[in-house]
Amino acid sequence: MPSFDMPLCGGCRTCEMACSFHHKEEFNPAISSIRILNQEGEIPFRVWLVREGEEQGIAGVSCDGCKDLEEPLCLQFCRKKDELKKILDEFKNSSCG
Repeated sequence: MPSFDMPLCGGCRTCEMACSFHHKEEFNPAISSIRILNQEGEIPFRVWLVREGEEQGIAGVSCDGCKDLEEPLCLQFCRKKDELKKILDEFKNSSCG
């Protein structure tokens, strides 16, 4: 799973809940394709995203960028939306290449 530093993340994990709802219509971070991980040191949190073909949690769902929505659910509910959008864009670009 690719991971990205997110220095401004507050660790609320609302994005995980929104993602699981997008995929399975339930609030369960175990089936989310985004994970917020605590880090020691200068950067308190990392964002992990699941690519197509990688398994994660119960459902093994990959991040599809909420392709059926105008804006991904994780972005709709993130207080640091601009920072998370940069991460999603980088993830999308790295997945294509």
